[in-house]
Formats: sequence, structure tokens, C-alpha cells
Amino acid sequence: MGKIFKILVLLLLFFGCKSTLKESSQYLSKKEVKAVGKGTRKRATKKMLKVGAKTFDDLVASGKYVIKGGSKRFKILTPDGKELARVVRTRKQTVVKALWVSKGANRSSLNPLLNIDHLLPNTTYVANGGKYVTDAMARPIEASLPAFAKADIVPRSAKMQREAVVKAVGKSRAKRYQGGHMIANSLGGISEGINIVPQFERVNKGTFAEIEGLVRKNRKYIKNYTVRNIYNGKSRLPKTQRITFELKGKKHSYFIANKSR
Repeated sequence: MGKIFKILVLLLLFFGCKSTLKESSQYLSKKEVKAVGKGTRKRATKKMLKVGAKTFDDLVASGKYVIKGGSKRFKILTPDGKELARVVRTRKQTVVKALWVSKGANRSSLNPLLNIDHLLPNTTYVANGGKYVTDAMARPIEASLPAFAKADIVPRSAKMQREAVVKAVGKSRAKRYQGGHMIANSLGGISEGINIVPQFERVNKGTFAEIEGLVRKNRKYIKNYTVRNIYNGKSRLPKTQRITFELKGKKHSYFIANKSR
């Protein structure tokens, strides 16, 4: 009986340690993961990359950007030295101030940092007088302008609109949607992908356009125009959008369901 008991204890300890290793490996850094078994490394890496969002290190690793400065304040440049943005990081937020946005309809004229492929999670982007915010999945979650009188009108990029939709919902589903600007170009919204989300035609050319028409007509009197996207789960397709603004001191609020009919 004594020998059987010892064997059972050893088996319990062995499987218990194995289970603990599997669970704790999900929280290891990449360097620490290398020290554990091959099967565990795969599981841990998959867990860490599940968010699918990029870091500043990832941007540099892509070979498309160079970072100069300290850890809290730095510049992002292209490899040939063109300055794209300046970054300020605090405990509460990361702010990326874009130094320029597209002034033409050409894909090559767009600021690449503001396009969907390179968006960072939980980051506030400042561009053309407006603020564009991403969530933990690096999805565009909010766009706002304090006033329209100062915002420069920029051209529309049809190619960027199509690309943004394909990257958000996939090529097979993209035909069902249009690339809707959270803040219209005619109101000072930028052409880059952070300002574009998939919308059904009924919404983009209907309800949304009607509200934009009201705002455009009264742009001199409107303050704090904000569009907020509400998503379902991990989807990159907004389920609803909320538009809020102040018109001559009175607050207006609209909820728009992103439905085909």
C-alpha cells in the first residue's frame, strides 16, 4: 500500500506541475517563453498575439518607420527622413500628432501612420484639427472636431475608402459596404483610414448624409462634433454609431443603426 500511495503522489505532482506551466506560460514575455517546451511556446505566443494590434516596435520592425527621441516623447519618420508624426506617451494615454495628412486623392499622398494597417491600440491621433481614437483592438472608435470653421477641407480618396472596407470586413464581404467617413471630407475629416468605417449604402447616403447636411448648413455655429462607433464583440463593422454636437448651445444626439434596411 505504501508503494502505491507514493506512486499516486508522484503522478499527481507531475501532472499538477505540467498544468501550472501551461497556464502561467500564457503571461510570459517572448524571451521567457523560449525557455519552456516547444508545444507550450506555440500556445503562449498565440495567446500574446491574439489582440492583433501593433506596437511602436512593430512599426519599426516593418522597415517602414524610424523612431527618434526618448521613450516618452519621440518622432516617427520614414526611412528617408520625412517626419510623419510626434508622439507623447503618459500613463493615461498615447497621443500621436500627425504633422500632415493627404492633400490629394492619390494613395501615395496619404500619411501611412493613419491607415488601418498601422493603427495602434488605445491611442489618440490628432490630425487636421480633429481627434481620432482607437480601442484595444486598434479599431477606430471615435472621431471629433471642436469646431468646423478652422478645419481644412481635404480631398476624398476613393481608393482608400475601398481599402479600408476590405481590411475591416474582408474582400468577400466588402461589396456589401461603402467606406463611410466618420467626419466628412467636406467638414474637415481626413482621407486616411482611421476616419473610415464600413457602412451600408442606406446609412452612408441616407441617415448619416442627412445629419451631415444639417451640420454643413450650420457649421459656423456647431461645436464639439463627435462620432462614436459601437462594435459587437471583435467585429470591425460598427453595429451602431452615435453622433453628438452642440448647435447654438443646444445639444443634439443621434443613434444610427448600421443596417442594410
